[in-house]
Amino acid sequence: MSAKTAVATVDNGFYAKLEHARFGLTTIGMTLQSCLSAVAVNYLLQLDNDRDLIPLILIAMITMASNAFIIAQMSMKLIFNTFVLSIISATAFLIYALLSV
Repeated sequence: MSAKTAVATVDNGFYAKLEHARFGLTTIGMTLQSCLSAVAVNYLLQLDNDRDLIPLILIAMITMASNAFIIAQMSMKLIFNTFVLSIISATAFLIYALLSV
């Protein structure tokens, strides 16, 4: 068994476990990412600079895309990857907004 095959097997096992608990995880994930993104957007809106609207637009686009993938019941790999991207971007911009105040 090559290293590439071993990684693919582990990768498929991870997404198979996610698929088994799809509806519970997606419900919790959608709520978590939407709330975190809303908090980040709230703090970004408190900044007075117009250039701070760009992170706001990015957060909204990424979060809405992730929520759309969940509602459309896309593959768990796509849902998981956009969920992680949404959480990372919302957290990064939240930290940026908190440090800019």
